[in-house]
Parts: sequence; C-alpha cells; structure tokens
Amino acid sequence: MAESTGVNTQNQTNSSTKTNSSTKTNRGTKIIKAGQELDKNAFLQILSAELANQDPLSGGKDGTEYVAQMAQFANLEQMTNLNTSMKFSGASSLIGKTVMLDSINDKGKYHIGTVTGISKDGSIVRVNVNVGKIKLDDGTEVDDIRQFMYESVIEVVETPDGSGDNVKPPDGSEDDNESKNA
Repeated sequence: MAESTGVNTQNQTNSSTKTNSSTKTNRGTKIIKAGQELDKNAFLQILSAELANQDPLSGGKDGTEYVAQMAQFANLEQMTNLNTSMKFSGASSLIGKTVMLDSINDKGKYHIGTVTGISKDGSIVRVNVNVGKIKLDDGTEVDDIRQFMYESVIEVVETPDGSGDNVKPPDGSEDDNESKNA
C-alpha cells in the first residue's frame, strides 16, 4: 500500500525502489545534490510540479506569475545556447594553432600541442590536440592526439621549433611546477 502512494518506508525491500529513490523523487523528478548543476529540463520539471501540485482554493499564484517564470526559463535557455555557441566558436578559432593546456605531461610540464579538431556533445566542447608522437609496437610513429575540455586551454603559444619544450608555464610558475612533480 505504501508503494502505490509513493511513500517510501524503512521496511520496504524492493531494490528497484531503493535505487530509484536515491536519484529521483517518488514522482520521478531528478534529485540534484549540492555542487551539481540544474539543466533546463530540471527547471521545466520544477515548474510542471508546481503547476500539478497547486491548490486552486488557496489563492496561490496567479497566471501572470507562471508566465513570468516561463519567460525566465526561455531567457535561461537562450543564454545557455549562446554560451555553448560562443565556446564552440572560440574552440573553432583554435584549429591549427599551438596551445598550452592545464594538464601536466609525463615530463612534468604543461601539455602543449596543435589543435587538430573540435567536438561538441550537448553543452560540452572539447578540443583534439596533437601533443607529440607515439611509437607503435611495429616501430612506426604516429601523432598522439588527445582530447581535452575547451576550458583546459590556458593560452595560444608561439614555439620556435614547434616542440613546445621551450615554452614557460604562465605566471613564471615553472619552478613551482617542477617542485610539485618532483
């Protein structure tokens, strides 16, 4: 009986209910923990839940308040789309350029390489960077292309020989970097 009303009790032994209750409410709304981001679907679900659970006799919100919330939601969606487009455009402008990344290589220095491509998955933008060469088992060398988050790009750099070995980390932190990785 408790399961049909959506109330979870400590005596329930249904494992699927316990697993589901840790990530979603009993009405199916995703539970967001501190530090996690709400996406546009979460805002829409909150608004839908608010509409579904309103008491028409209590004199709660009028229609204009819901219209205002929908306008805010539309504005948020547009800003999110614009932000993703700007990141994608910025990443596209890096193709063919040498960049320094906020990632340490096996020599204890920042990864540096040439951006060979970009990819986008939802709002996540990644850059493909050729960070050097790797030797295969048969002895042939191929480009070592790795994928990094666009936000990991520290700066576009100029290297005299293209190797990146002569590039100093930003803010003169080379000594700090070496002591951290020693």
